[in-house]
Amino acid sequence: MSDERHDETFPTLTEHELEMFREISHERAVHAGEILFDQGEPTTKLFVVLEGTVEIVNPRAAGGEPIVVYERGQLAGEMTLLGGGHALARAVARTAGIVLEVDRLRLRELLAASSALGEKLMRAFILRRANLMSTHSGDVVLVGSRHSADTLRVQQFLTRNMHPHETIDVDINRTIDTNGYPVFGRCDGSSWVDGDTPGMRGYPCRDQIGRSTDTSLWNYSRPAPPQALAPAYIWGNRNPSGELPVNLNRVGTSQQNADLALQLVESRDFYTFRSAFNGTKGVGEGPIAARPTSCTPGVGYWATDEGDWNAKNPGPDGQLYRCTAPNTWSLYYVPYPYPHPLASGGQPSVKVPAAPTNLTVQ
Repeated sequence: MSDERHDETFPTLTEHELEMFREISHERAVHAGEILFDQGEPTTKLFVVLEGTVEIVNPRAAGGEPIVVYERGQLAGEMTLLGGGHALARAVARTAGIVLEVDRLRLRELLAASSALGEKLMRAFILRRANLMSTHSGDVVLVGSRHSADTLRVQQFLTRNMHPHETIDVDINRTIDTNGYPVFGRCDGSSWVDGDTPGMRGYPCRDQIGRSTDTSLWNYSRPAPPQALAPAYIWGNRNPSGELPVNLNRVGTSQQNADLALQLVESRDFYTFRSAFNGTKGVGEGPIAARPTSCTPGVGYWATDEGDWNAKNPGPDGQLYRCTAPNTWSLYYVPYPYPHPLASGGQPSVKVPAAPTNLTVQ
């Protein structure tokens, strides 16, 4: 936004205009953190800042996303004030101060009596609405498919009526829900739910290959909890011609391919089979006696002569070791019993109690 457009969108009243507002309002002391109006509430008051600062925020964003901060002589209010609608954002006192509280009906009388002031405020209100539209900072989140006629119809209705809204296309991103929580899966450095490693374009991306569950319970507030490193281990990936190599499928744009090269790296996010495994890279496979004594932290080894988890296969079934420290192997993964204990053919690992007897229903 240019400086000129900014001044028109968020104008500062002259001393003469401030006096005009003083005549139709009363002063109100506010404390830091006090909410002057909230998103969704009927708009009945305009607030003119005399001392301190008032911040407009989008409360729907986690933690409250700042939109603008008003100082002395600036007005907190927008177009819904004139028509009697509801607030599209929240106004909160950023610091202790004093504001002029102007009733909606008295404001309309003032604007009718002063064409210059009326034109100034109307232009500001229109530009503020346009700003909310362009930044999707309203109170509506439209979740639907771009291929849905109903989604398109609602979107056109909101746009025609200049109602700020955010549209989330489930065909692009299927990990969001109808509550309008943060968009996942961008993995390009633009989403705060992903990692913020400098220069890594969002790495680690949320729920990407090589990451485990959230390190703490998350209520979708900022900041998003990190996810522990949990590399993928790949072995036994064969066809009749032999072992299949793992290749990153770079079929996107040049920028997406460059992002992928940063975000999915062998020996960090995944380890793959190496036929000539020596303990320094990848994943080895074979009897436990053939496992190298030395190893680089992170590499894996599938011991084919250990582990008994497949009830339909006589003999050992295999289990995965991981190098957890230089030259130190630790058991890392044993597949769950097969067939599953609760499935037909499996053996329950816990004795199921007998059904209760002698029960009566009152």
